Amino acid sequence: QPKLAEVYSFPADRMKQDGAVRMMVEAEVTESTCGKILTGNTIELGIDGAVRKVTLELSMPDCDATGGYLMLNDLLQDLRFASN
Repeated sequence: QPKLAEVYSFPADRMKQDGAVRMMVEAEVTESTCGKILTGNTIELGIDGAVRKVTLELSMPDCDATGGYLMLNDLLQDLRFASN
């Protein structure tokens, strides 16, 4: 089982206005993932320096859903920014 990592960072100095960045996790249904249970972790670093770790387990759809995606909308906290 390979371990894969994906890192996302947002250049806060590019914010022109107050707002939030909505973070979502998606998992593609492929021939190698369909019908399986995928496990993973998210690690978030808060503005206060606190680390938030979430362990997840995804039951992937059967192979007739190959090519589709599972969208996990509320897994990660939105990043909130205020302009100076």
